[in-house]
Amino acid sequence: MRRILVITHFFPWPVHKGCSQRVHQLLEHLRAKNHRADLLVAPQRPLSPSSVESAPPLVERLIVSPPVGEGGRSARLVQGVGNVIRATRIPILETLGRQTLHGAQRLRSRIRQLRRRFPRGPTILTNQAACRTPPGFRFTEPQKKHLRQLLDQTDYDTVLLEYAVVAPLLVGIPRHGRLWLLDTHDCFHRRAQSLRRQGFPVHPAHDFTREQEIEALRDFDVIIAIQDVERRAFQEMLPDKKVICVGMTYPLERLPCRGQHVTLVGSHSPLNAQGAVRVLDEVWPMISDKHPDAVFDLYGGVCELKNVRKAAQRFEKSVVLHGIIDDLEAAYHCDVVLAPLWAGSGLKTKVVEALCYGKPVITTPVGAQGLGEAVGSAMLVANRPDEIARHLSHLLSDKARRRALAEAAYTFAANHFGPQQVYAELDPLLDTPPKQTEEKQRHEQMVSDQTDRKAVA
Repeated sequence: MRRILVITHFFPWPVHKGCSQRVHQLLEHLRAKNHRADLLVAPQRPLSPSSVESAPPLVERLIVSPPVGEGGRSARLVQGVGNVIRATRIPILETLGRQTLHGAQRLRSRIRQLRRRFPRGPTILTNQAACRTPPGFRFTEPQKKHLRQLLDQTDYDTVLLEYAVVAPLLVGIPRHGRLWLLDTHDCFHRRAQSLRRQGFPVHPAHDFTREQEIEALRDFDVIIAIQDVERRAFQEMLPDKKVICVGMTYPLERLPCRGQHVTLVGSHSPLNAQGAVRVLDEVWPMISDKHPDAVFDLYGGVCELKNVRKAAQRFEKSVVLHGIIDDLEAAYHCDVVLAPLWAGSGLKTKVVEALCYGKPVITTPVGAQGLGEAVGSAMLVANRPDEIARHLSHLLSDKARRRALAEAAYTFAANHFGPQQVYAELDPLLDTPPKQTEEKQRHEQMVSDQTDRKAVA
């Protein structure tokens, strides 16, 4: 049994996004394996009381630090026992984020003003890389000191960090024999390249080059990739590091179908919005003409986006925007699931979820990343809207083909997404007793000596 500190920059509940589902599943699994875990959350924005109340009791202590702009306040213990936080002030982590982007815009605006004012003067060259912060969130030395105090006061033998953007927090912090794991979620330099190809902006904190991402991952003992393609990429980037693959797991259940219903599930991400709008504009008109009884059901935060709602207005009865629902299982009572994504990286959790429910899936090459073995047998892949329309029309017309694809999807999910398969590499790692290194022994002896001196005084 290990004593684990999990650190994340976002509050994972309620679970409405893939990243939240990822953290929730990991904590759930750690608890099932009898590991003792605390969760330290440093949110970027204030948390609503309902969000905090929605947190399930998956950890011994849930520690929430103040959001951005409230760095003077102490962290608070939301769940758990003890009062370690009173002695350990943990200010919120800082990120320039949007402020940095605005600062770069002001700088470029000032340069343009100077050029107009001094047209014959020397040319002022701008370096775009110098106008923004390095990728990842920024942490101050006092913040690292406070985290160091937390680590000193608790007998953690493992630190599990969520996302490479939070890696700077651990720079300069002694290990003292602890195992450091980084759950990557995404290969950020590949994600940035993919977003730019599709014309999407890249958040400054996520805008890694390959070399910068290597540097961010270098200090960790184990790198956790979310799918096998990215595992190979990380292993090539860091050949001397241990890289394991931990995917996503969902309950295996064959759900009934509602005839001629097609489902799309997505959060409010712009990537999901692009996919939904392209389907509504370029795919569904062909489907509704050829299959007048077909219904396109959209679920999740994507339904709240203006461009999605505008694209859906032209269809009176054949498109339904359900929004966020409490029981997402109801969304998969359908014949076919669409996952139209043209940018991104990582593992598309809604594709995995649909396969686990035994649903035929039509997605794009981006949506199929890390699931190559399922392509053709358990799901269909198309890159152009007209190809998606052709696959969808075929499935809506051919019930036998739908059933065969659904059965193949369920079989693939049973062989790849059960807890035993997903955590096959992580469990042996955590089940190995932590090593008592000489460094840790010296540190514990120093702490013991200091305690004894205080007691004598």
